[in-house]
Formats: sequence, structure tokens, C-alpha cells
Amino acid sequence: MITPQFEVSQNDEYIIVIIRAPYIKASSVDWVVLEKCFKFYAKPYFLRLVFSHELEGGKEKADYDAGKGLMTMHIAKKIPGQEFENLDMITLLLAKTKNQNTSHQIQTLDQKPLDLVEQEINEDKDPEPEDQEDSEEDWEIEQTYPQPIDALLNRAHYGFNNAFSNFFEPLQEILADIVELPNPDQMKGEERRLWRIEKENDDFDQEHYAADFMMDEEIMDILQYTPIYFQQTNTNQALTPADLVTGKEPNSGERIGAFTDDEKYILVNLPNKEYLLDKRTERETLLGLLDILYAICYNDRISQGDPSNDSSCWNITKISSTLSCLDRFTNIRDVVTSFIRRSLIYPLYRHWKLSWAVLKDVTKVMMLGKRYVLKYFLALKRFNENGDNYFYLNRLFIDDYCVWIQTLKTNKLKEIVSEMLELKIHKSDIGLPLKETENLALSSNRSDNE
Repeated sequence: MITPQFEVSQNDEYIIVIIRAPYIKASSVDWVVLEKCFKFYAKPYFLRLVFSHELEGGKEKADYDAGKGLMTMHIAKKIPGQEFENLDMITLLLAKTKNQNTSHQIQTLDQKPLDLVEQEINEDKDPEPEDQEDSEEDWEIEQTYPQPIDALLNRAHYGFNNAFSNFFEPLQEILADIVELPNPDQMKGEERRLWRIEKENDDFDQEHYAADFMMDEEIMDILQYTPIYFQQTNTNQALTPADLVTGKEPNSGERIGAFTDDEKYILVNLPNKEYLLDKRTERETLLGLLDILYAICYNDRISQGDPSNDSSCWNITKISSTLSCLDRFTNIRDVVTSFIRRSLIYPLYRHWKLSWAVLKDVTKVMMLGKRYVLKYFLALKRFNENGDNYFYLNRLFIDDYCVWIQTLKTNKLKEIVSEMLELKIHKSDIGLPLKETENLALSSNRSDNE
């Protein structure tokens, strides 16, 4: 069966699905509407879409344009006027209906779509609005899932949701091209953390930091750059936060940040998974997202929106402790301290103001919502796939993040942003001799001028 190209939109009464199915017989078309699911079949095409709310079967309207090969389906909403969320989250729409009785931590659904899709999303909506808020009383007793045999055998785990072990065993010859750790399959979380910090302290180059501190003309130019999603439109009107969240351009019906064809191709070929993470794991996963997103935003700023593939992979991996050292975080201070430290140790430009400008970029991206966060991760996935051995990091982290981000509730990103805005971090908190290095540089400069 072939998954056809399609587009999804909505009005108050209908979900509108336009399916590209050339050379079919209109008389052979069949479809089913059942609760939240719409299934379409016209040999050799098959399409199954699962929506966020229920549909009303028996009221469909279908029209086939044989010249263009387009089947237009109007499917009635069970509740007229109800807003259907996540019409842009392609992997979710193509997923199978959920089995509510599953007890697995991760359920993999085996459908693999083949072609491109175009849909719209309301970024302010959560994927499952009927769920109770996390803050409400939980009448269920939390159960602890038994440790797997690997954990009992003291095997190190890492990657998205700590789901990987012995991943690097057959990759010893290229290990240094993927991660920094000398022996990741034997190093557990705390050991990885201590090793990373010690290596960072050894790698800090006071001369390089002092040079960028004193001769910062090029860095000041970088600070003037405005990332593409914050730029003015071609109408020369500045975008407001409301414009960016709703995806509407001033004086235009077009959407800002709509997925490109390349991005849609990646999305439809992602595996369909459902992630059932406990609160601690969800927290660690969110902070890992923050760590990686900072590295992506740093690379975007220093390349001023025109990155090269090889340098992008290196910059992003080097700045992110999650990717380079398989680290995991449980609190916001640790992760922010980590990526600021690494941004002052490893990349070409090492400047305190630059590190904080990138932190502001991250805050803005997260406030724009998950579609924009997802676009940054899709860009990283594309870089890694084309960058030597970096594609292994997609298998460990980025593929799963690209699926999981689509399921994120809006309030989760906003909570992280709120914590970041309240956080106070000074140079003395970073664990590097920044002030000492700056004072020595200033003193040396005064001596040279006397």
C-alpha cells in the first residue's frame, strides 16, 4: 500500500482532507469514520489519520477531480466549532489508535508512511486537552517498574529515555568521532559527569578566552544578528509574540514557520512511538532538550543563519553535554551551567555576552512553541545524517526527540522558560577562572599602553 500525499485543514463544521490519488477509479474509493479515526482506501493508496477529537460518521462529502487527481473529503466534526489540535504534527496524525491498556514504557507502532504532507497547527493547544493537569490530585499510587536484567548486571545506560546500552561496543574505531567519553559502555551517570567536568577544567584556555574578551569586534557583530524566526517579515512590520504564536504574518494569510518539504519528508518517515515517561524521566528529557536546543541556537547565531554541515555537527555536539558526554540533568541550574561552561571552552567564539545572548534565543524559541523547537531539531537531524559519523547521535537521541516533541504539552515548555527567567547565574558560578582571566587581560593591556 502507498501512503498518498495529503493536506489537512478545518472549518467550524468539517475536517477537510485533500488526498492526491491520481489514476484511481472513483467508484473503487472507500472510507471509514470511527470516533477519532479516518481511514481512506483506493487501490493502491491507503491513509489512516487519528485526530484529537471525535468525528461524526455518515455525514462525509467527497469530490474527486480526475484532472488533478485530487480527492477532497469533508468529514463532519462531532461537536461543531470544536478546534482540532496538532494538525501539523504529522507523526501523531499517522499513528495507529492508542491501546489504552498498554503497560509498556514505550510502545512502537510499525506504520511507516512514505510521502509528504501539508497541515496546520494551533500552537497554543495541548495534544490531549482532556487530560487532567499534572497539578491535580493523583489518586493512583505510583508503581516502580522492575529494573531490567541489564541494570542488575551494572550495565551503563544512556540515550533518549536511558534506553541504550552497549551501543558503542562495535564502534570502537570511530568512538572519538561520536562522543568524548573514553569508555561510554562502562561509565555510569555520575562517573560520566565527574569525568566531563574534570576534562572541561583541563580544556579551558585562558589565553583564548582573554583574547575574545579584549578583541571582541567580530563577536559584537554576531550579537547584532537576529535569528530567522525573530526577523521582520517582508512587509517590514515587526512580528509580535501573538503573530509568532498563531503563525500569521501581518497583512498576510500565510503561516510563519510552516514546515518545508524537506522537513515534512523527515516527519513522515519518523517511526511512530508512544512515550510513557514517569515524572523524573520526563524532567530529565526536557532538560536534555534544553541542553541540545542551546547548542543548536549557538550554532545558528555564530553562523548567522548560514551554517555549514561539518562545523554545525561539531559545534552542536561539542557544546551539548547530552550529546558529547551522554550526561543527564535533573535541575535547571546544572544544565544551564553546563552549556554556558562548554560555550566558553570549545567553540571558536568564547564570550560571556555571546553565551547569554544564545540563552535568550533559546527562551524565545521555546516561547514560540513546540513547532519551532521541532524545526530546530529537524535541522540537527539533517546535519547529523550528512555529517560523517554523527548520524549515530540521531539513533541515540534526535530521532526520538523529533517524535516526542510533537506530543509535548505547551505548559511544559513554558514551565522551563519560567525557571530560566528566574535563574541567576554569575561568572563565579561557572567553575572557571573567568573574572581572574579578564582582570589579568585588562591589567596586561594597561601595562602595554603605559
